Amino acid sequence: MKDQKFASPEEALDAAKHFVALQAAGKKVTTTGNYSVPQIIEHLARSIDIGLGEQSVPKPSWLVGMIAKMMKKRFLAKGMKPGFRLPAETQSVFWPEEEVDSDSALNHYSESIAKLMKAEEPIQHPYFGAMTRHEQAVLHCHHAELHFGFISLTLE
Repeated sequence: MKDQKFASPEEALDAAKHFVALQAAGKKVTTTGNYSVPQIIEHLARSIDIGLGEQSVPKPSWLVGMIAKMMKKRFLAKGMKPGFRLPAETQSVFWPEEEVDSDSALNHYSESIAKLMKAEEPIQHPYFGAMTRHEQAVLHCHHAELHFGFISLTLE
């Protein structure tokens, strides 16, 4: 759903629940890209876990680390644009390679958001460095906006 904006991670979770409920009701919910709705939701949950240091990723090269720190302010202010490619060694950490159960993905996303909203500051993000809880919440809202923009509902 393009141009969707979230004021909080909980709003993004509500949108995820809505997509899953539509699918469960037999509506045609499709994605443009390589991942299903549950895989996108699982990716968002994993990204929060990684941002909180709960799941480790390979250490970024000095160049990727420097670029990420420079992009942090832009991502927080303006959101994210499609086209960013993860390094191959981190792709399987961020994205599930297999299909994911919708309920499992939603539960994981809900739990990850709850942990984020209780996290002690500063939070050391492996790519963006020290962040406040609010900055991480904004980052993850923008991340959900990006990926939910690849989901569409066909009305029949």
